[in-house]
Amino acid sequence: MPWAEKGSRFTALFERLAVPVLLVARSIQRAAGWLRLDWDAVQRIMERAVERGLARQELEGLRHLGLDEKSFRRGQNYVSVLTDLGPEPRVLEVCEGRRREEAAELIRTLPEAQREKIEAVALDMSAG
Repeated sequence: MPWAEKGSRFTALFERLAVPVLLVARSIQRAAGWLRLDWDAVQRIMERAVERGLARQELEGLRHLGLDEKSFRRGQNYVSVLTDLGPEPRVLEVCEGRRREEAAELIRTLPEAQREKIEAVALDMSAG
């Protein structure tokens, strides 16, 4: 169907409505209730929205990166976050964990040609 993404049972217009609902809801379950959908359907809408956002992501002009870890669930779980520290800061990528391997994996998510243009990286991570 031309009015829906491949693999979606919802129109593009409905998904465009659902994304802001997801942004203001405190959980996928709450958004599912508001949208009158099941949890899995809302999760798939969210995953497609993230994929669309990543596909639109522009890396031209990226020169300064930030790399940090964030804890959640009372500090027992960590994610590492790669950010663009340019004039309009934004999150570029997130992965589970806070070790050196995860930090290296985040940097590798950038195309090699773009990595060569990086002038500085600000790190605020644990010794690991």
